[in-house]
Amino acid sequence: MRVLKRTSVCLKCILVLTLLLSVPTYTNAQLKKVAKIEKVKSFTNGSVALNKTIIDEVEVYSVTLPNNSKYHQPIVFFLGSKDEMIKNLKDLSEALETGTKGEVFDFTVCGKKYQLSFSRSLGQKCFKIWEPINVSSDYGRFFKATMDDILEYIENKN
Repeated sequence: MRVLKRTSVCLKCILVLTLLLSVPTYTNAQLKKVAKIEKVKSFTNGSVALNKTIIDEVEVYSVTLPNNSKYHQPIVFFLGSKDEMIKNLKDLSEALETGTKGEVFDFTVCGKKYQLSFSRSLGQKCFKIWEPINVSSDYGRFFKATMDDILEYIENKN
């Protein structure tokens, strides 16, 4: 009986020591800065934001689009580095210029694949943009006028 009690106490001591030695390892490694996100400028009366994300000294631009469904988070549409963003915005704007209703495009940038469909809203040309792994009612609208405003802002900034 005494041997069992001593063994039980020893096992408890070993368990407590193991926990005490492992806790500092977990508490020191919980928080690590991986990126910095800056809002560059707002467009379309503040509903669309151009953002710059810095990850390991690499700048990646994105726009935050209002979600069609009022109850869900905004759509984040990545555009790539500064040069990629300018090229992509010009390509998207040109596609809207010549696009027709019913056209659907696949767009891949920064490892994310989006589906874009040509649309019109209140007479303005736009893309409906679905994020990867999203439901059909969850999309953001990216208007041609907003794309052109962003391009004009970037060109004037340089």
